[in-house]
Amino acid sequence: MISDIDTLFAWSNDPETRAASISPDPISYEEHKRWFTAVINSVETNAYIFTVENIASGIVRFQQKNSITYLSYSLSPEVRGLGLSSIMLNLALSEFRLQAQDKSIYGVIDSENKRSQRAFEKVGFNCIENYLEGDRLFKKYLLSPNQTK
Repeated sequence: MISDIDTLFAWSNDPETRAASISPDPISYEEHKRWFTAVINSVETNAYIFTVENIASGIVRFQQKNSITYLSYSLSPEVRGLGLSSIMLNLALSEFRLQAQDKSIYGVIDSENKRSQRAFEKVGFNCIENYLEGDRLFKKYLLSPNQTK
């Protein structure tokens, strides 16, 4: 995973990724390195990098915060719109559930990001709340234990 730091940095600063993020400002490389190091050293984070034909294509991350599990994901700009999100999410959820069967999983999606909303709903997440963060509307999703499609 260490070799993926530059790939993940590029995905993180992709304009579409930044626009859909809770924090839309660009990320510096130093900030990214701190985040990356924290992720790979954290016992509270599970990150899965997916490849298509040996090319890194996406990441799904599960992070524990105060006994709550949050899922976030990102795709390489080259594979967006190909229907890989729900496949990637299902694979990551299956792997994560092997060690955390009893956990509810939450995700937050910008209300404008219809593709991610469809992907979450396709794998069994339900929208439980709409909320404002500054002047932007976000949707909070929940996947209950043992609930997948």
